[in-house]
Amino acid sequence: PFFFLQGYGYRTYSLIERLLAQPRVLVFYLSLIFYPLPQRLSIDHSIRLSSSLYDPWTTIPAILLLVFLLIIGIHQIKKRPFIGFPICFFFLNHVIESSVIPLEIVFEHRNYLPSAFLFLPIAVFLNYLLESYRKKNRLVFAFLFFGLSSIIFLFGMGTYIRNAVWASKKTLWEDAAIKAPENARPLVNLAIELGWKENATRQDIQTALSLLYRAIPLYKPNDFHHAEIYSNIGGIFYKIGDYSKAIAAYEKALKMDPYNILTRYNLVQSLVLMQRWDEASTHMDFIIENGSKKFSYFNLKGFVLLWQNHPYEAIQYFREALKRAPNNASVLMNTGIALSRLGSFKNATWFLKRAANASPDEIYPYLGLIENAAKSNDFEIAKLYSNKLLSIQDIESIMKSLEGLEQNFKGPPLSRDWIAPAIKLAILESIDQLKNDGQEKKQD
Repeated sequence: PFFFLQGYGYRTYSLIERLLAQPRVLVFYLSLIFYPLPQRLSIDHSIRLSSSLYDPWTTIPAILLLVFLLIIGIHQIKKRPFIGFPICFFFLNHVIESSVIPLEIVFEHRNYLPSAFLFLPIAVFLNYLLESYRKKNRLVFAFLFFGLSSIIFLFGMGTYIRNAVWASKKTLWEDAAIKAPENARPLVNLAIELGWKENATRQDIQTALSLLYRAIPLYKPNDFHHAEIYSNIGGIFYKIGDYSKAIAAYEKALKMDPYNILTRYNLVQSLVLMQRWDEASTHMDFIIENGSKKFSYFNLKGFVLLWQNHPYEAIQYFREALKRAPNNASVLMNTGIALSRLGSFKNATWFLKRAANASPDEIYPYLGLIENAAKSNDFEIAKLYSNKLLSIQDIESIMKSLEGLEQNFKGPPLSRDWIAPAIKLAILESIDQLKNDGQEKKQD
């Protein structure tokens, strides 16, 4: 029945430390309810753990205060339920998140439901004061009325100010980084927002990398967060094309969290670009054995085998990928290239055509169709696909793709020697056709 206690195995704090810290956390929650300044609110908080009843010294006072409140709540539950019920309701709703279960130490959102009735006794008391002084003392009544109105107005202003922080993820985590400077999470999430945003600049990426390195020595709620930081560092280096540093960061992350499938998958992509095929293949075996059976895992394993010149073995993995994603352009293209390598040119054409239809603006499926047709000695068809490619892409882009074709490890292996002649012939015929059309216009 206490299986959940195993969760402390990867936490950065013990059961005793959590239990001793929670009374201080509950007092902190109460202070946020009754003193909700925008400067005190944050999506992430730095709370010092209690190593004993005396460290920090506020541990015992917090325990005594909670015991006192709980006694009042239980004592008043029948006599004055509008006092006893809100207190008992508050404690009962914090039983799960503020007891032995190895959750994180503090989160503001845990306070939402427990605080639902805490304002009831305050409302009853204030209503009693207003009714009492309405006729008894008009001056005190006016003071109370305008005082309460001002407080409500200030709460509204505080909400408005706090909402500005929630304008975006970036502003939210910037605010948290200021208010919880000892925590790694705000810096990591801010780095993710900067480094992976659309159209991220070089400066954004460098800032993200700096934030991740700054987060390494800071507090983390569990051991896996440390691995996550190095995994994100690897992702940044991958984005800027420094694959050797990306590999080093991913490997460091996997030493801390060897069963993180996403990190291992990202590592394989870097290994592929460094042509470390055997290592990439071994990691993909681990992923397929231990991870969920995603089509992308089978596709990447087949892709690695294809570059290792094992098309028959690659086909087995592409079949598994096709079962899960029959219309994915990458899987279809890789399958077509593998079949072409095995000499099954007709079947290869079928898959490559589907890949071209699935991604009509991509160059690679047409390069595959041209190579496949050339290998089958059908040069007219190769020229036909070359003309099709020229109709959807400019010559400069096509020539650029051909220049580094054998070293472009982001795509399947293709041979420039098979493809270039057909494209060159199509370009020359296109130029001749333009000349002929020009001459005919002059004669007209």
